[in-house]
Amino acid sequence: MSQIKYTQGQTFHIQASDFNSQITCIDLPHQLFLTVRKQTYKTSASFIETYASSWFLGFIDNSEGNIGFKSGGEIIIPKGRVGIFLPPFTLIEWVVRPGVIFWQSLMSSCLVLEKAPHNPVYFSWTGEIPKTLPALTHFFSSAVENAVLINEGQSPSSAARRTKKFIDKHFTGDLKVSMVAQAIGVSREAMSREFKKTYGISPIKYRHILRVFEACNYMNRGFDVTRALFESGFSDPSQFIHHFYKCMGFLPTQYNLNKRK
Repeated sequence: MSQIKYTQGQTFHIQASDFNSQITCIDLPHQLFLTVRKQTYKTSASFIETYASSWFLGFIDNSEGNIGFKSGGEIIIPKGRVGIFLPPFTLIEWVVRPGVIFWQSLMSSCLVLEKAPHNPVYFSWTGEIPKTLPALTHFFSSAVENAVLINEGQSPSSAARRTKKFIDKHFTGDLKVSMVAQAIGVSREAMSREFKKTYGISPIKYRHILRVFEACNYMNRGFDVTRALFESGFSDPSQFIHHFYKCMGFLPTQYNLNKRK
């Protein structure tokens, strides 16, 4: 089990068997949420994430090439200062190498960005981080002109795309795999096979990840753990704790305690 230690303010440390992280969480105006992370990985790893209803805007000096991502099944490791934008419900597979990764990210599940790209992209970053709504508007008007598309999944089939779209819309409800298959008009086996082939995880695991990150979004907005777990679609607190720890590496109470400091 990972260990988590708190310092003053909104900074905490996570110690796991294969990595450790120092994470600082900062609430900004306009319902923006800034995270500053220093992560040290002991071994190479890959992991799939989604930020549910939040968009994600990340910044990293990747001169050492310690982090990348998959695009259409191909591993992309951009060098230098890099920005990455992921619209809500983007699935991304991160690829990390042994070493230290320092990055910062902005997120919000409330703030709508009218000028932001509609698809996941990466681009050259100047080093400035927009921390207000006007700064974000200006940023997306100019900084991502030469952005490169990140292809979500590997050659997505129609069934895989329709499955994901349906789960994205209904994941907080009483959503069973058989209901999804019936809604999109294919067998459960075919749906699960196509989804995993495209996105690297099963539909049910995707639903779990969505719910965990949506619970984080609610806690970022000040909800307590109990309300966050029910709002995000979980009905059993023990199952929520299990899936949260599996995705995040620490307990929801530890995350929310830090948010309330």
